[in-house]
Amino acid sequence: MKKYTIILAMLFFGFTASNFFANGVKVFKSKCGHCHALTFDGKKVTHGSIGANLTGVAQKYPEDFIKMYMTNPVKARKKFAKICSKLLKKCGKSGVKMPAIPVRENQVNAIYEILK
Repeated sequence: MKKYTIILAMLFFGFTASNFFANGVKVFKSKCGHCHALTFDGKKVTHGSIGANLTGVAQKYPEDFIKMYMTNPVKARKKFAKICSKLLKKCGKSGVKMPAIPVRENQVNAIYEILK
């Protein structure tokens, strides 16, 4: 009985994780993909070119910065001024400032998961 319980739990959590990831891709495409490019497993998920390419961004910057920047970029630019000034020098060629995106907390978490 324990064996079947473990297998069922693994299947449930595996599907839940993959659904969560798929949801992150869907949310990213609808909320971020118009401006930002993202490559995953060698394939372009989105082709946006106004904002920075976000491939690998979670390996370079703190999670709290990324999540705050998604929901309140003005506040993030103030709180994380040092990071933002480096980013501006690196990717600020367009001169367009990111607007606040209306996303719920679960959407922010799903987007962040695909950025990791």
